[in-house]
Amino acid sequence: MIEAIRSLGRTFSRSFWRGVSIRLERHIGLDVKLETGTASNYILLGLQFKKPRKKEYDFSQGEYYYTFRINDNSANDQHIILWLISTLVLRSFLNKFVFIGYSFPMFISHAELGRYSPDFLNKTIFIDASRFPVSTLDRLEHEVLIYKSS
Repeated sequence: MIEAIRSLGRTFSRSFWRGVSIRLERHIGLDVKLETGTASNYILLGLQFKKPRKKEYDFSQGEYYYTFRINDNSANDQHIILWLISTLVLRSFLNKFVFIGYSFPMFISHAELGRYSPDFLNKTIFIDASRFPVSTLDRLEHEVLIYKSS
């Protein structure tokens, strides 16, 4: 992903991912944020990585899907924090590309990991936290099902 961002031209050529501390993650809900230096006027990107909990086959749809959990931190507030930050930032920075949300990789086993390497980006779904319904803003864990055809 960072290569794709850097390929956008000189403005983004020195971009890099910055991991956040566990203490800071508790407050902002993110695992990493994109540092763009001079390009910070154009882009704001932060990700929370989620691992698939299981992969199952849906006979009615005729395809596999992956199950992920959100709001599954110890305080059950991570999704609430991400949703609020995403919503506020989207409304505050109308001229920027803004994405504050989740990264859902569509591989669960080492065999799948090996099969998709190094092209993980095409097997990963990104969903902005603000796109989830308001009904998910509680202190409960929620399952997210993502089908392979997504």
